Amino acid sequence: NNFTNKMKGLTLLAGMFLFSSSAMAATYTTIADGSWDDITTVWSLDGTTACGCNPGSTTNGNDIVVNHDISTSTNIFVNDGSLFTVSILGNLSGMHNMTVSRGTVTFIGDVSLTKFTVNKNGQLNLNGSILSLSNRFIVEGSVLVDAGYVAMSGGNIDISSTGEIITKNAGKLDAYNGNIENFGTVDI
Repeated sequence: NNFTNKMKGLTLLAGMFLFSSSAMAATYTTIADGSWDDITTVWSLDGTTACGCNPGSTTNGNDIVVNHDISTSTNIFVNDGSLFTVSILGNLSGMHNMTVSRGTVTFIGDVSLTKFTVNKNGQLNLNGSILSLSNRFIVEGSVLVDAGYVAMSGGNIDISSTGEIITKNAGKLDAYNGNIENFGTVDI
């Protein structure tokens, strides 16, 4: 009986931890043009007031909304069920890499990166945006190019056996000065 009470206590404690960690997830929204690393004027937790913070390089379940022109050299990791959105008002550019694992990235505004990796449990949606890459595009998860454009200027597009790229509404995928290696699914 004492063992059962201890197990109930541990179960309750674990449930409280899971609830508190999900309740602690935040949404970071840009409120001004600037640098990803700016902690004074660019980021907000309420959508209107600068928070004196930034989302860091790993989302850890937090959501990101880019509504402005943001430059970065920080590698960004979208994990743990996070949603990362570059809106029609926003642009994200700089010499950096982005990796999505167990999260969803949606680009409506244009994005320029060095390398993009969509891991097995990740998803990338290009909704009318241009994704410009200069090094490599690795697809192990799901990519939807809906009236969007992936422009690889100098590197390979690698689609693994678990990877999938679907284009629709005149979505386009180009690899200049590189190759497209497909071991997965490409639906054009």
